[in-house]
Amino acid sequence: MRRVALCTAFLPLIVQAGGLDLSEALKEAATQGPDAQILRNSIDSVHGRVRSVESVAWPKISGFANAGVGQQPNALEAPLEAAFGGLGQTLYNLDKTEGALGGDTAGNMRPLNALYSAINNDPYYNYSWGIQVQQALFTFGKVSTALRMAKTQERITKASSLATRQNIQSNVVDLYIGAVLAQAKVQVLESSLASQAETETFLERNFTNGSGAKAQVLLAKSKRISVQQDIISAKRDAQSARQAFNRTLGRPSDDTTPLDTSDLAQFESQAPSREEIVKNAQNQREDLKTLRESRALLEDLSFIDRAAYYPTIGLQGQFGFLVTSQDASDIKHGADWASRDWSIGIGMTWNIFDGWSSAGDGDQTRAMAKTLSVREGDLVRGIEINTDSYLRDRDAADSALSAAVEGVAAAREARDLYHTDLASGSGSLSDLLSAEDGLDNAEFGWLAARLARAKACIHLSLVQGQDLIPFSEAP
Repeated sequence: MRRVALCTAFLPLIVQAGGLDLSEALKEAATQGPDAQILRNSIDSVHGRVRSVESVAWPKISGFANAGVGQQPNALEAPLEAAFGGLGQTLYNLDKTEGALGGDTAGNMRPLNALYSAINNDPYYNYSWGIQVQQALFTFGKVSTALRMAKTQERITKASSLATRQNIQSNVVDLYIGAVLAQAKVQVLESSLASQAETETFLERNFTNGSGAKAQVLLAKSKRISVQQDIISAKRDAQSARQAFNRTLGRPSDDTTPLDTSDLAQFESQAPSREEIVKNAQNQREDLKTLRESRALLEDLSFIDRAAYYPTIGLQGQFGFLVTSQDASDIKHGADWASRDWSIGIGMTWNIFDGWSSAGDGDQTRAMAKTLSVREGDLVRGIEINTDSYLRDRDAADSALSAAVEGVAAAREARDLYHTDLASGSGSLSDLLSAEDGLDNAEFGWLAARLARAKACIHLSLVQGQDLIPFSEAP
């Protein structure tokens, strides 16, 4: 006969020497999988934004260099107009030929004409270069709040990355167990198909020898064909489940490394009471920490919006060289110490009224902070619901596992009895093959219950915010 020991059909499946166990799968997905790579890139992006926020505390240093040509207001027209108003403009526009204000009899120019001759409307050539420094001195808490926001953002990034890693672990567990069960179902159906084929051959031989009925042969054939269709569907489901699992690990979709379930027992530690689980979750869950830190960040941002109406006092300094001349040839000589241009001082900017824009932003930010408070409370309730669900799953799996153990023992005993009857000549091969089919299904039920219990225990650890395996570094 094909099998004579309990669970021999599943021992190679459950313990695959050199296969991929759950611990290795978790490590691989959390360090090499696509989700892990996306997470690392997101963290790098957030670190860049944090540095951008922290820059408000540092001085702003910039260099400048300018060169050009232009024309300024007339050097005499402007002072005259400034000094005498309309009279100065009138005097400037007076006719500058012989007349009341013209040259005298000796040919000397009168004062106004002499002034006019000094006027030169040629363009000015100039260039300048140097550095500028700006440093905020007092901002009514805006800078210190921005720095605190940067630190908060770093904590949010860490908590969010850890929460994402825990989600990756949860996804790996579900896909891993799903792939194991899907492959086990294929093996059960293939074993059943072999039994059906043997039964059909046995019945046909009996019918040919004059015993049995044609209906029995046709019924056995119909059942074999039905199992063949089930195998096609089971293989499709197993392939889809394995491809989804491979994708999470970042492996090729056609990878067929055997799955080793021998380490599942280490994930089935005794869970604490419901109250302790919920308490641990509230203290350890990284997604809860992310919500709390995000709410604090929004509260600080709301202060920044309100502080937009406070003045900002800063220091500004500049040093460089400025050369200006109406003679382009002077520019060629370049700058010297005498052409230095510098300034230093303190300035203040004050947003007095902006159409209530900053106030509106502050109201919106406070509303978002309140929304996060609601989400935090909803997440806590969700944790309680999930905890109850996983506890029920574990209890149901315990009951199913106990029943499955008894079922496997009964199926094994029935198979052994039919084997003994056949050996003594009082039994039939079809009865024995049917009993072996029953044993296959009982073993599959035991495996399903075993994996269901492991899955429930694993999720009870994850719901508390615990990593399933130790990681050497943060994500």
